[in-house]
Amino acid sequence: MWITNGGFADLYIVFAKIGGEKFSAFIVERSYPGCKPANEEHKMGIHGSSTTPVFLENCKVPKENLLHEIGRVTLSHQHFERWALHARRQRRRRRQHVMMTASKYTKERKAFGKQMANLA
Repeated sequence: MWITNGGFADLYIVFAKIGGEKFSAFIVERSYPGCKPANEEHKMGIHGSSTTPVFLENCKVPKENLLHEIGRVTLSHQHFERWALHARRQRRRRRQHVMMTASKYTKERKAFGKQMANLA
């Protein structure tokens, strides 16, 4: 679910547990039978990137497509991505706050007998 650029990517990196314990990652090609990207998700924000589910139904992936050894993949980079996304949202909120504060200030502040917002 929620695969960035899933609607038009030719390759996917899929994380999975093998034997219910060890995380691993695989390269899955869009052209593999059973690999089915779904419709675009309708999001409230981050409209600059495509986001879709990708379904794997009886999709056979060659052993050569395993990244690293079984169990050698960590999810720490995914946690970093979530943190980075949160940081971007916080910066957006701060920018919005600054713009609203500046807008309010220019409407209230007078210079040369006029509101600053009307000087231009």
